Amino acid sequence: MHLAIEFAKKKTEIFVPQQWATVMQMARRKDLYMIVPLKNENIYDFKDLTKKNMKFRKEDVNGKKTNLLKIRRARYTKENQDCILFKYTMDDEFSEMKVALTSTKGRATEEYQLIKKYTSRLSISAAKKKDLVGLCQKGIIPAEYHTYYKPLLANINVKDTLAETDVEEEKNDSYQD
Repeated sequence: MHLAIEFAKKKTEIFVPQQWATVMQMARRKDLYMIVPLKNENIYDFKDLTKKNMKFRKEDVNGKKTNLLKIRRARYTKENQDCILFKYTMDDEFSEMKVALTSTKGRATEEYQLIKKYTSRLSISAAKKKDLVGLCQKGIIPAEYHTYYKPLLANINVKDTLAETDVEEEKNDSYQD
């Protein structure tokens, strides 16, 4: 999957994040990858819920020991709210793990309202925005994409998540002021 996406990416230029969905769809000619775009309002914070209400079992429903760190895919459905389906590899069949939705005293928990992870648009670091606007001004990013980058919110308190650059990236992709 990753190799197919990387191969498709080599055939095109990416200027805005939304173009990645197209590249991923182009990665296969048959049985296209299904892309589900997400927005900030689609992302929920499950930390509080899991701390208060869920207890993960050490075994799946068949008595086989589970390793949470090795799970590669998890599925949680409305129809079966007291279990999580999981796979260790993409080729495996789903295994089922029960999760306790009861309090420590054995009483059923009350219904829980999920909390959205983000309540507003996310900001990028001020340095990153400056670099992106600089790329727009120098014409490296084509003019039709400037409307994506210029309104981005920047904040000096936001740390750049890619603090260390890759040496290869530095040689090939960077531009000089």
